[in-house]
Amino acid sequence: MIIPISVDEVEEKKDANSSKDDDPVVSVEKYVELSTLIEDHMSRPVVFCGPSGVGKGTLIDMLMKRFPNDQFGFSVSHTTRNPRDGEVDGVHYNFASVDTIKHDIEEGKFIEYAEVHGNYYGTSVTAVESVQSEGKICILDIDVQGVQNVKKSELKPIYVFIAPPSVNALESRLRGRGTESEEDILKRLKNAAEEISYSEGEGNFDCVFTNDDLELTFSKMVDQFKIWFPELVEIEDPESSKDVATAVSSIAKEMVETEKSVTLNDFTSTTSSVPKKVVDIRETDSSKNVTMIIPISVDEVEEKKDANSSKDDDPVVSVEKYVELSTLIEDHMSRPVVFCGPSGVGKGTLIDMLMKRFPNDQFGFSVSHTTRNPRDGEVDGVHYNFASVDTIKHDIEEGKFIEYAEVHGNYYGTSVTAVESVQSEGKICILDIDVQGVQNVKKSELKPIYVFIAPPSVNALESRLRGRGTESEEDILKRLKNAAEEISYSEGEGNFDCVFTNDDLELTFSKMVDQFKIWFPELVEIEDP
Repeated sequence: MIIPISVDEVEEKKDANSSKDDDPVVSVEKYVELSTLIEDHMSRPVVFCGPSGVGKGTLIDMLMKRFPNDQFGFSVSHTTRNPRDGEVDGVHYNFASVDTIKHDIEEGKFIEYAEVHGNYYGTSVTAVESVQSEGKICILDIDVQGVQNVKKSELKPIYVFIAPPSVNALESRLRGRGTESEEDILKRLKNAAEEISYSEGEGNFDCVFTNDDLELTFSKMVDQFKIWFPELVEIEDPESSKDVATAVSSIAKEMVETEKSVTLNDFTSTTSSVPKKVVDIRETDSSKNVTMIIPISVDEVEEKKDANSSKDDDPVVSVEKYVELSTLIEDHMSRPVVFCGPSGVGKGTLIDMLMKRFPNDQFGFSVSHTTRNPRDGEVDGVHYNFASVDTIKHDIEEGKFIEYAEVHGNYYGTSVTAVESVQSEGKICILDIDVQGVQNVKKSELKPIYVFIAPPSVNALESRLRGRGTESEEDILKRLKNAAEEISYSEGEGNFDCVFTNDDLELTFSKMVDQFKIWFPELVEIEDP
């Protein structure tokens, strides 16, 4: 668990060092530890897969233009096929002979490889390491056979499948390219059917996009990538990236000249304890909204050490810089998760299972306020904060609520204090709220992940509600009416980041766990709580 250094601690450090001329400092080792956490998150590769002719290359190119300035790096695959018109060696593919690729495969130089349409395709270890060493998110465009091999490797990528709207539509695209023979087209269509079938297998891909409309598919893909990688800097007009690149260059030059990127003070005569890796220092130019990474290498650490060899303190960096890096992690880890769904759908059970699977205060449950009466077994301050109508109305007027709604004649709401209490402890805050609450949260400054739990059908939901035996007939009819409206809202484009249909509790939970591990790769899982 990350314990960030707070502003109060910064002030204490300053007071303790008030007689010195240097800035408050912390150890380089601690700074590297935080930097590594960011690097591990940001460097998680993304595997793209899909039939030839489906538009993967176009979508990847659009993605890299939307998030420019080396945020992504394209892993260039190897192949033994002949280059097509316009393809450049080392850019679109690393073109090689069969003998060369076979030799490198035997030498263990490939993460994955496959023989497709009579040609070899593969991803070398060097190709991925080259991208990751530059601090970029590595993109791999590989075949289904390659995906199956990657799953056996040590890589832990996000798997994305691009599907055609139909095999007939794919055939039209392939014939329209005019680059393949009839035999090649038939081969590709046969393989496409097998690839699509594999993509439909449970857990084979983290996300499947059907490319029936290029712009709409790309819009959905951008939204998903911003959930996976909230640190990404988006530029909706790729032409403006030229201005940003210029700004980055000037910032880098200024930082090198003024040494304002990092303060490494008072090195000892030995640095054997300093990890042999790069320290990433992020700086932001608020006028351009650009975040950049300036690497501080081990060699530079050694140079600083030699220059200060007569001093007795450990290698250090400024406390302010440490706080800045810590805050970057905290902002990612503290992104709330909003759960929504009809009463009786099983939200509470699934949230409880989630918190047990990821225990030890990794999640914190935001306790909502309500004016309804407690049910049997419900504890004030645990299940809900039970309050009077007058109290909640007063607090709403005072601006103490992020969201609130009147449901079934009762008030429900989430207070600012409830969320801040969870986040202040370094936990990921979970909110369980109504659709009206979701709509209000979307107007607030929170940037949560929105999850909807749906019933398999309204009839199934009615059976569950009646089975609880806690509501009157009038309440049940109210809940079913609201459920129909909530389900309708959940089907709206962009209203929720993920919708789980709870027709089988264990299966739904398994899917939910897989998705949360993508959103929060830092989570520590315990399969048998």
